[in-house]
Amino acid sequence: MNQQKNYIQLIYRLLVGLLSIGFLYVIFPFISSVLLMLIFSFLFTTILLTSVDALERKIRILKFKMILINSRKIYSQKCQSLPKVKLGLKMRPPN
Repeated sequence: MNQQKNYIQLIYRLLVGLLSIGFLYVIFPFISSVLLMLIFSFLFTTILLTSVDALERKIRILKFKMILINSRKIYSQKCQSLPKVKLGLKMRPPN
């Protein structure tokens, strides 16, 4: 009886493994770019975190940075709210 349970468990694990590999094979082209971005962001964060912290300790212009970031956000929102204008020459019929 114990040997039969082992075979059933082995078949179950094999089916679950094959289904998960098939699912990853189908879904991987859609998530590969996101996974790549996550991997690189993690690597850059771990590598550059200490140097960025040291730089922020040296530069004490936090208010200036906040004003700069907020003004960029406001400017980008105003640019998006403007109507789109097509620039182009009107075609005239030949004489």
